[in-house]
Amino acid sequence: MNDIEHAVEMLNELLRRKINSLASYVLDASPYVAAEDRPIMEAVGALSARARRHAQEAARLVLSLEGVPGRETPEPSIVECNYLSLRYLLGLLLERLDEDIAVWRRFRDQCQVARAREFLEKVVRDDVADREWLERLRQRLRADQATSKPS
Repeated sequence: MNDIEHAVEMLNELLRRKINSLASYVLDASPYVAAEDRPIMEAVGALSARARRHAQEAARLVLSLEGVPGRETPEPSIVECNYLSLRYLLGLLLERLDEDIAVWRRFRDQCQVARAREFLEKVVRDDVADREWLERLRQRLRADQATSKPS
C-alpha cells in the first residue's frame, strides 16, 4: 500500500466514525431532555455538527486524493444506547472522544501525505477542545447537583 492509499484508508476510518458519531446518534434519537440537562443536549448538538463538518471535509480530502469515500453502518455499541440517560451518555461521549483522539493521533503520526496529516492534526485539536469542554460541563453539572441536594 502506498502513502496515498494509506492516507485514504485512514481518512475513510475517520469519515466512518464521524458520520456515525455517538453525538449524532444521540441527537437523532431525540431523547427526552429535562430542563437541567439542556446544556448536555446543546453540547451534543455542537459535537454532532462538528462531526458532520469533519466528515464532509474528510470525504472531500479522500476525493482529492482520488480515493472513494466509504460509508459504513454504525458500530453496535452506538445503537445500543437508546434508553440511557443524558448524564450517562455524557460520560460515554467523553470515553469515545478519548478513543477517537488516540486513533487520530496515531493516524496523524503515520500519515505521509501532508494535506491529510494537516487535516488529522486539526481534528485532534478540535476533539481535544471538545473533550475539555465536555469535561468542564460534566464537572459543573456535578457541582450543581451536589449543591442542590437537600441536607
